Amino acid sequence: MELFNWTRVATIHQTEEIFSMDADIRIIHAWMYENKATVVLCEAIEKGLTTRNYLWIIPGWYTQGWWKTVEKDTNGKCTIKQIEEVLLYSLGVAYYSYPEDPNAHGISGHVCNVL
Repeated sequence: MELFNWTRVATIHQTEEIFSMDADIRIIHAWMYENKATVVLCEAIEKGLTTRNYLWIIPGWYTQGWWKTVEKDTNGKCTIKQIEEVLLYSLGVAYYSYPEDPNAHGISGHVCNVL
C-alpha cells in the first residue's frame, strides 16, 4: 500500500448482506465466490463505484471467463461488457503458501524467509 500511497482499503466478503459500504473507500478487496462477485460488481456499477477512481481486488483463482455469467446471475441487470470494463481497473490476486525450502528463490528473485 505504501508504494502506491494508499491509505484506506475496504474488504467485501460474502455474507447475508451482499453489498454495504458507507465510507470514502477507493480500494475494494472483494473476497467471494464468482457468482456473488458478478452480483456485487453489478451493484457497484449502479452505485458508480467502478470508475477508474476505484481499484477492485478479486481472487486470482476464479475460472477463466467467470464474469460471463453476469447476465444470468443478475437477471439481465448488467452485461458482460459492463463487467469487462470494471475488470480493466481490477487486480486478480492469488495467494500461495511458502515453499518447503525457506531459502528457495521466488519468481521475484527474493528468498521467502526474507520477505
